[in-house]
Amino acid sequence: DCDITQFAPFSHDAESKKVPEPSTLILLGTGLVALSLWRLKKGKG
Repeated sequence: DCDITQFAPFSHDAESKKVPEPSTLILLGTGLVALSLWRLKKGKG
């Protein structure tokens, strides 16, 4: 016998992360700093 749960593409036991990984925050912060510095440099020149 086949059951619909045998074909589920996800697991009900999987844990979800509510806090982003530190590397994600570092990359986002670095990108925002670089973008703001680029805009400041572009505005002066």
